[in-house]
Amino acid sequence: MPKGTKYRSLWFNEPDVLTGAVRTISTEHSAVHEGCAFYACNRSNPTIAANADLSIEMRIPSGVEMHLKDFTYFTTEVPHLFELWQNPSLTTGSTAMVSRNRHRSIPDDSVVVLKSNPTNIVTTNATLLMCTWIGGSTGVGQSKSGGSRDLPLEWILEEGIYLLRITNNSANSAYIAMELNWYELSEG
Repeated sequence: MPKGTKYRSLWFNEPDVLTGAVRTISTEHSAVHEGCAFYACNRSNPTIAANADLSIEMRIPSGVEMHLKDFTYFTTEVPHLFELWQNPSLTTGSTAMVSRNRHRSIPDDSVVVLKSNPTNIVTTNATLLMCTWIGGSTGVGQSKSGGSRDLPLEWILEEGIYLLRITNNSANSAYIAMELNWYELSEG
C-alpha cells in the first residue's frame, strides 16, 4: 500500500482482533512498511586479484541518517580485510549502484548515493569506524573456505562520504560479494 494509507494505520495501531494484544514490530520491520528500507549489492566480476579490493562509496546527503543495519560479505578465498571508513579522500566510482526499496509498491528512491569501486583512495585523514580480519584455513583435501561477516549492531551514519572496502589478502584471486541493508530517517 502507498504511504499514508488507512491500511498501515489499522495494521500497526489497532489491537489484535482475537487476543486484544497490542501489535508490535521491530524498527527495521516498520521501516520496510514505511518504504524507507533498502538493499544493494556489489560483486566482483571477474575475480579480484590477490591484494586488490572491492569497494563501495556511500554518499549521504544533509538531513538524512543512514542506519546501516546489515552488511554481509562473502569471498571464495581467505584471508581478507574488511574496513568501514568515514570521510576518506577518493575519486568517485564510475558505476552507480542500484538500491532497491524493500517495499516493492514504493519506488526505489533512496537518497543515499552508492557507487562501486572508487579510485585514488586516501585514508590518512579519514576515520576508521570498523576493521575486521577474516583469517584463512584449509579444509579436507586442501580445499579452501571463504568467509562472511554480519554487523552485530547497526551504524547510524550522518552526512558525508563513507567507504566499505574488502581487500583480498590471499595469494589467489577471489570472487567477492557485498550486500547492504539499511533504512533512512530524516534527522530531527
